[in-house]
Amino acid sequence: MNLDTNISNCTFTIKITDKLTFDKFYDFIKCYQSAKDIGSEFIVDLRRACHIDVSGLGMLLLLQEYVDNIKGKVSLVFPDQNNQVNRMLKIANFDKTFKIKQM
Repeated sequence: MNLDTNISNCTFTIKITDKLTFDKFYDFIKCYQSAKDIGSEFIVDLRRACHIDVSGLGMLLLLQEYVDNIKGKVSLVFPDQNNQVNRMLKIANFDKTFKIKQM
């Protein structure tokens, strides 16, 4: 999994390419914990992700918990409908749990 981050106007964007799986758990956690601005908006762009497992779903939930604690908000950018990541996110009801952002 490659993580590409960008901070602009209190918006912290994490672009995931390839996979969101347990082997990158600590990298993902360290990535978003580096942004501690209260009220920040976090965007997780999954458009280029090709695979997510249960650990990846758990990482997104941990991000949500972290952001709730700093009074921020999280949005997800879903990949194409024919993508495994899109199917997993919908099976887990993340389309209802998270705010969905169009980019």
